[in-house]
Amino acid sequence: MSRLDHPRESGPGDTKMIAPLEESRELSEVLVRIQSWSAKARLELMRHLAQSIDEVAAPVDDAPTIEELEGIFDNGSAPPTDAECDQWLEEERLRKYG
Repeated sequence: MSRLDHPRESGPGDTKMIAPLEESRELSEVLVRIQSWSAKARLELMRHLAQSIDEVAAPVDDAPTIEELEGIFDNGSAPPTDAECDQWLEEERLRKYG
C-alpha cells in the first residue's frame, strides 16, 4: 500500500484521505525528481509501476475464456446458409413493408 492510500490526520481525531490536489502536487514532485535519472533507471521504475498495476488489475478467475464465450453461440446445428439468410431477410421485409 502506498503512502497515498493511507489516511492522514487533519485535526484532532479527524482522518481524511489525501486530497487530489496534494496527490497531484506529489506526482509533480516525483516527475521533477526522476528527470535527472538515467533512462535505464526510469525504465526500471516504469516496469515496477506496470507490474504493480498488473497485480492490482489482474483478471478475475471467474471471467469466461474466449473459447467459453464462443460456445455460447453454439447450438449444435449448422449455421444458416446464405440462401436461408436471404430468405429470412426477404420474409422480414415483406412482413414489415408489405
